[in-house]
Amino acid sequence: MTELTDMSEREYFNRFAKRTGMFIGRPSLKGVTAFLIGYDQAARRHGGPGLDGWREWLMARYQVGTNLVWEAQIQQIALGETGVRPDLTPEEETQVTGVLFDLLDKFLADKERALQDNDGDTGSGSPGAGRGPPGRLRRAAEPGSGRGGQQENHGCRG
Repeated sequence: MTELTDMSEREYFNRFAKRTGMFIGRPSLKGVTAFLIGYDQAARRHGGPGLDGWREWLMARYQVGTNLVWEAQIQQIALGETGVRPDLTPEEETQVTGVLFDLLDKFLADKERALQDNDGDTGSGSPGAGRGPPGRLRRAAEPGSGRGGQQENHGCRG
C-alpha cells in the first residue's frame, strides 16, 4: 500500500473519490466539499499549493459565474443551470459529486503537466529548483522569492 506522503495530490484524491465514505462517513456533496476546503486550507497553512488555481481553472474552461465559489461553479457545470440551488435531489447530488471528482482529476493532471513542463526549463538555475515531485505537497518558497509574505487567495474560496 502506498504511503500518504508518497502519493501525488491526484493519486490521493482518486483514492478519496473511490472510498469517500471511508474519509467522511456518509458520502454527501457537502461532506466532499468540506473535506476539499479543509484540505486546501491545511495545505496552504503548511506551505503547500492546496487547490491553488482550481476556481480560475474552472472559469477558464467552462462558462460559469465568475462571482461564485467553486462549489457553485461545479453545480452549474454538472446540472447545466445558470443558477445555484441548495436543495438538490439525491440523484443530482450524486451527479454533481461525480462531475466534481472528474474535473478535479483533470485540474490536477493539468497541474502535474505544467510542473513537469516547467521542470524541463533551463532558464534560471537548475531545472525544478525549489520544487518537489509533481503534484506533491511542497514547502513554501524562501522569503523574497515572490511567494512569501501575504498569501493571496487564488484557489478554493474566491
